[in-house]
Amino acid sequence: MLRNRADRSSLACLIVSASCQVAWLATGKLVLLLPMFLILRWTALVQHNHSHLSLFRRRWPNRLADLALGPVTGMPMELYREAHARVHHPHAGTPQDWTQPTEVRNGIALQERPLSRLRYISVFVPRAWGLGWASVRQDLAQTKRLLAEGAVMAALVVMPFMTGSPLRLLPIALQWVVVAVVSAAANYRHHDGYLEADQPTDFANDTFSLLYTRLGFNIGYHVAHHRRPNAHWAKLPDLWAKADAAPRQRV
Repeated sequence: MLRNRADRSSLACLIVSASCQVAWLATGKLVLLLPMFLILRWTALVQHNHSHLSLFRRRWPNRLADLALGPVTGMPMELYREAHARVHHPHAGTPQDWTQPTEVRNGIALQERPLSRLRYISVFVPRAWGLGWASVRQDLAQTKRLLAEGAVMAALVVMPFMTGSPLRLLPIALQWVVVAVVSAAANYRHHDGYLEADQPTDFANDTFSLLYTRLGFNIGYHVAHHRRPNAHWAKLPDLWAKADAAPRQRV
């Protein structure tokens, strides 16, 4: 059912994250917080990969994955897909990419006004929610998907109140803040300093540390990822090796 056998690890991350999250809210057992936070970065990367190339071959399991990823990462899948797959990649290095580390006015990136890392981290998620929603709501099918994902997240928030333990929401809120900060910081690292790239697809920095390659779904091969955004993450090292020009690298 999976598109690629390598995604067994991706599916495991999602199952463990979602299961532990629901179990924590239902029972309050502290031991459940450990796996929730240990694999949070990887689950966020699963959302990234799923936005480009869905995990499954069939529609219904992909929809279930969409519904599960939002509560874990704090970002509904439809908003993430809009910001990353429909805005960032097709328009990388252009004023239409409002996800890049610059100031934005009326949905247009002001490339002559780059942002500092801290400033970018503070605006990354609000932009995705605000500008993403403004775009998604123009399409009925996308709006329905987003509302369904929002309903699942709302149910998750209501659960601890129904069990009389609203403080159990604090680790969930912390999860969402961690994902927001780490994702924004990583995006800044991947794209800082390349507003004047020779090619829009090269609006990226490669990072070859173990955490960004074998232990990070190969997200460090970022130039190759931009050249072939819908290529499966397991193929990125080969695509990088076959590139005509040596990719830019940031250690």
